[in-house]
Amino acid sequence: MLQLIAECQQLKEERQTDPLNEDVLLAMEDMGLDKERTLQAEQAGTAMSISVPQVQLINPENQIVEPDGTLNLDSDEGEEPSPEALVRYLSMRRHTVGVADPR
Repeated sequence: MLQLIAECQQLKEERQTDPLNEDVLLAMEDMGLDKERTLQAEQAGTAMSISVPQVQLINPENQIVEPDGTLNLDSDEGEEPSPEALVRYLSMRRHTVGVADPR
């Protein structure tokens, strides 16, 4: 039992002294970030600035397309669910949300 407590305490201390995982540092280094600079920024508590590429959609005529925020999903909006699916849905809803208001 004492050994387990000692191991937990050691793990807790390691996490406090070395918050950045070596695997994370290696992945960041693979992305082109300097390991020492990353460690210094993390220790100082400063935020790191990483540029992210902008994605633009273009149509076949190479014109930029502005997304309108809506998605056209191939769903069956006009179809009613089968009675079996409706029973399953209502049963699950009762267990997670509560009984629906009678109308």
